[in-house]
Amino acid sequence: MQGHQLKQALQIRAGEKIVFFGSSVGHAVFQDGFLAALIQSALADDKAIFVDHTLAGDAVSDWRVAPPAALAERLQAATPDVIFAFYGAVEAASGEAGLAQFLKDLAAFVKHVRNAKGGTKGPVRLVLVGPPARERLLELFSKEGVQANANLKLYSEAMAGFARDAGISFFDLYGATEALFATGPQRSALLPKRWGAPQSALTMNGGFLTEEANRLLAPVLFEALFGRSAPELGAAATVSGRSVEGKTTERVGAGGAAEGELPFEVAAGLRGSLFASEVQFPDLIKPVQMEWDASGRLWVLCFSTKDGRGRLLLLEDSDGDGQADRSTIFADGLAQDSSFVLYRDGVLLGEGTELWLLRDPAGSGKASERRRVLSGLAKPKPGSSRRIMVLDPKGGVLLHDRAHAGRVETGLGASEAHGGVYRFEPSSGRLEVVSAVADTEWSWSVLDGWGRDLSRVAEGRWQAFWPQAPGGITSALILESRRFPSEWQGSLVAATSSAPAGLKMAALKAEGGILRGQGAVDLVKARGTDLSPLALAVAPDGALVFSEGTDGRGRIYRVVSENHAAAESARTGGDGILALLERLKGSEMGDRQRARNALAAYPAPEVLEALRRWELGLQKTAAAYERQRLESLWLRRWLDGPELEASRFLLEEILGSPEPEVRAAAVRVVQESRRVLSEAARLLEPLAADSHPMVRREVLMAAGNFNTYDPAAVALVHRVLGQPLDAGIERVAKAALQKLEPDSARMIVPKEGKALKFVLARLTVAELARAPGVERVWQAQVDRAGMAESVRESALQSLAKAHGQGKAAEIGLAIGRAEAASPRDAALGEALGELLLRSPALELRAAAGVLEKVAAAARNPKVRALAHAALLLSVSDRVGLWRRLEKTPQRQLDLLSAFPLLADEGVRQEMRPLLVQVLEGGQGTEVLGTAAVQALPLTGEACGAKNFDVLAGQIIRGRFVAEAALAMTQLPAKSMGGERAGELGALGPVVSALTQWLAAVPAKDRASSQYAVALQLGRTLAGSLESQAAAADRKLREMR
Repeated sequence: MQGHQLKQALQIRAGEKIVFFGSSVGHAVFQDGFLAALIQSALADDKAIFVDHTLAGDAVSDWRVAPPAALAERLQAATPDVIFAFYGAVEAASGEAGLAQFLKDLAAFVKHVRNAKGGTKGPVRLVLVGPPARERLLELFSKEGVQANANLKLYSEAMAGFARDAGISFFDLYGATEALFATGPQRSALLPKRWGAPQSALTMNGGFLTEEANRLLAPVLFEALFGRSAPELGAAATVSGRSVEGKTTERVGAGGAAEGELPFEVAAGLRGSLFASEVQFPDLIKPVQMEWDASGRLWVLCFSTKDGRGRLLLLEDSDGDGQADRSTIFADGLAQDSSFVLYRDGVLLGEGTELWLLRDPAGSGKASERRRVLSGLAKPKPGSSRRIMVLDPKGGVLLHDRAHAGRVETGLGASEAHGGVYRFEPSSGRLEVVSAVADTEWSWSVLDGWGRDLSRVAEGRWQAFWPQAPGGITSALILESRRFPSEWQGSLVAATSSAPAGLKMAALKAEGGILRGQGAVDLVKARGTDLSPLALAVAPDGALVFSEGTDGRGRIYRVVSENHAAAESARTGGDGILALLERLKGSEMGDRQRARNALAAYPAPEVLEALRRWELGLQKTAAAYERQRLESLWLRRWLDGPELEASRFLLEEILGSPEPEVRAAAVRVVQESRRVLSEAARLLEPLAADSHPMVRREVLMAAGNFNTYDPAAVALVHRVLGQPLDAGIERVAKAALQKLEPDSARMIVPKEGKALKFVLARLTVAELARAPGVERVWQAQVDRAGMAESVRESALQSLAKAHGQGKAAEIGLAIGRAEAASPRDAALGEALGELLLRSPALELRAAAGVLEKVAAAARNPKVRALAHAALLLSVSDRVGLWRRLEKTPQRQLDLLSAFPLLADEGVRQEMRPLLVQVLEGGQGTEVLGTAAVQALPLTGEACGAKNFDVLAGQIIRGRFVAEAALAMTQLPAKSMGGERAGELGALGPVVSALTQWLAAVPAKDRASSQYAVALQLGRTLAGSLESQAAAADRKLREMR
C-alpha cells in the first residue's frame, strides 16, 4: 500500500526481542498473536522473543512529559532489539489543533529510542504503526464518526511524513483497515441486528479491531515490513492459549444433604438445602460469583489455586428438584481476578485490565466467540476485593475501578477515566464516570428495585451506610422474592466471612434523601468455622442462593421460607417478546432483569414495536402504572441511545411522575444519557426544586457528572441549594461543585440566598482569595477569618467603590457582620477593628454614623474598644460625645478603654479634662473611676505633673490607691512630686497615705503585685522627703 514506508526490509535474528509499545491497538495485535505467529513461522527454529509494553490509552506525549530518567529506565528494562510503536489512535482525538504537539512528542520518543541500547548491543530498530480507521457501521455515519476518521487519517498521514523525513519504517494501518473494511467479511452475522447498534466481524463499535480483523491484517503487516510473502497459517491459528472445551459433567454421588448435616443454622421459619457441591461436580471449587439466566441455569465463576485456573460453569437443575444435575464448562483458563455478568445473548468477562464479550452463537455450551470491548482498567490489588460487574436495568454495566494514571479505551476511543465507578454500554461503546470515588470498601454495585446503586449512596463505606454492618462482606443484594415474608421485601442481605460467618439482613429506611441500613438479623449462621460465604443470588423460583468455599471446596446452598409457597419458576428463555414484556410487571427485580436481558437478545425493531403495543395496554388506574412506564423507559434506554431521544416525551412525563422513586429513577436516566440527549440539564431544572429530598439528591449527583464548568449543571446545583438541606445533600453538593468548578477563579457565584452562603462557605481561604471579583465574593473575602490582609483590603476598596462610600464605612459594616455571626469569630472582629483604626481621619468622619452603630452593638470587649477608638477619631466634638453617653456608663467606659488604642496624643489630651472630672468630681461608677485612673498617664508627658497631682489626690483621699500608685509609676520621672515638687514636704501626705494603706493590707495579700508596686512607689517618694526620708523609709521597710 502507498502509505507504507520501509527504510529497508526488516531483519529479525534468532533470540532478538521484539517489544510492543503504544495503546490498546498494539496490545490487541500482540495478544491475538497472529503477527507473532507469522514471524515465528518465518524464523523456523530460530525463535524471537515478543514482549508487550503497551498500555491502554497510552499516548506518545508520555515520552515528553515524563522525566527523562524514567523513560530511559523504561526502555532499558525492555531491552528491545525491535520496537513496534502503535501511536496516533489516542492522540487523534485532539484533532488538527493537537497535531503539531503530537509531532514534537513523536520526535522526543524517537530520540529516546535512538539513544537506547538494543538487547544485542546494536541499535534499536523502530517501526511506527499508525492508527486504524473507524469502521462505518451505519448507513449514515454520524458526524462524530466522520470527524473521527478525518482526524485519524490526518494523524496517519502526518506520521508517514515524519517517518519519511526521519528515515523510520512506517506501517499505514489506517489505509490497511480502510481496505479491509471495504472488502472484508464485516457484514457476517457474528453479532446479528439484535443489539440495536449494529456490529461487524472486524470491529467492536467500529473501533476495537477484533481477533478476526487482526488475523486478516497480520499477513498485510508482515509483507509490508519484511518485503516478502507471509507464510501460511491455519484459519484457527491463535496464541491466546485459552481453553473453551464445553465439557459437560453429570451429577455424581448423593443428592442434597439433610438439614442437620448443613454447616450452618438458619433463622426460625427458614429451611436450607444443598444445591451443588464439589463432590458432585469436581470443577465447582471456590465459587466466587453467581448469576441466573433466563433459562433457569446458574452461571458460576470458580477458581482453583491448585492449577491456577478459573472456570465459568453452567449448572442446570433440569428436573426442578432444587438440586443441580448437570455442569458445563463454558470457559476455562480464566485469570484469577476475573469476573463476569450476563449480557444480552452473551457473557461479559472482566480479566485484569480488559473486558471481553464471550458468545456461543451455535449453542454448543462453550464460548466460541471472544471480543475485546474495553481496555485500560486498573489491575485489582493483590488481596483486595474482586471487581464484580453488575448490569443495571438500562443495559449499562457498572464496574468499579481503583485510581490509576492511565486511560480507559473503548471502541469509541480513549476516555479520561482514572478510577471510580463507570457505566459502560457494550453495544455502543459509551463509557461514563458516574462517580469519581475510587478505592472504597465496595468493589461492586448493589442495585435496588429502582436501579439505585447503594454503593454510591453509601459513598463506598459500609459503616456509613449500615452502622451494624459486619466485617468481611463478600457479596450483597436486595431481597425481592415471594418465598419470603412481605416485611422482608426490599431488605439488604449481605454475605460475610467474618466470624460468625453467614448471611445477615438489614432493613432499608429512608432518612431524608438517603437510604440507611438498620439492624442485622442472622438469616444464616455458621455452626463452626467450616463456612466461607462468597456470593449471593435469588433463583428464578425465589430461593435465596449462596455459595461458599475455599481451595479444594465449593458448595452452593438454597434458603427458603417454610411458610411461603414456591414461586412459579420464571424461566424466560423460551418466551416470546410479549410474554417477556409481561414479566416486566412482576414484583421481583431478578425476574424483571432476566426478562430485559432476554428481550435485548431479540431484534431491536421487533421489541420496540411490541413495546409500543404493550404500553398502550397499560392500565392508568393500576397501582403499578408509574412503575411499569419506568420499565418501558428502561427498556428503550437499553435498546439504543438514539431511540431514547425518540422517547423523549415518555421521559419528560416520567420526570413529572407523582411517585418520587420514579422521578428519581428518571433523573438517573437523564444523567446516564446526557451526552446523547439534547438539553439534558433543562430537563432536570424542575426536579432541582422537587419536594422530595431523594429526588433533589439525584439531581445533584447527575449535575456532578456534567462537563466541567457547565453553567447549566452549576445552575442545577445552585437551585438545589436553595431548597431545604440535610447532611447528605450538602455532602453530595460539595462533591458536585468540586468536580464542576475545580478552579475557584472560574466559578459561577450564586446571586443570593442559601446557595450563595453554601458555595462560598465550602471554599478554602486560598480558593476564596482567587474567586471572581464580584460584590458577593468581595464581602466573603472581607468576612473570612485568616484571609490575607492584602486581599481583604482590596476587597474593601472594591466594596467601597461599588457602594459609593469610604473604606472605613465598609470595615464598620464588616465588623457588624462579624459581631452578629453565630458563632462569633473574635479574631476576625479584632482584625477588622485594627484595620478600621488605621483608616484616615476623613474616612472615619464620613463613616461616623456606621461607627456609632458598630460601637454600640459590639459584644467583644476588644472590638468595642477598637470601635470606640475609631468613633473618637471620627467626631470633632469629643466632649459632646462624652456628654451624650452620660446615661450609658458602659459606653463611657468603652471610650476610656479605647485610650490605649489612640495613636494621636492630641486626642488623648483633649479628653483629659473629662478624666479629671470623673475622678475629682466623683462622677460615675467605681469601674469608670478605675478606667479614668488607668487612662490618665496616656494623656502625654506634658501633662505629667498635673496628672501626678490628680493621682496624689486620689491616694490621699484613699480612692483607687492601688490603681493610682500603678498609674504614678507610668508617669515621667520628672513628674514625681507634681507641680509643687520643689516645695519641702509636698510629698509627705502622699507617702503617709500610702503607708497607711499598705499597713492596712492583710499579711496574706501582701504578695500581690499591687502591694509590691505601691510599696516601691512609697519608698521612691520617701527618698525625696530629705529629713523625713530615713524615718519614712524605715517604716516602709518594716512593711515588707
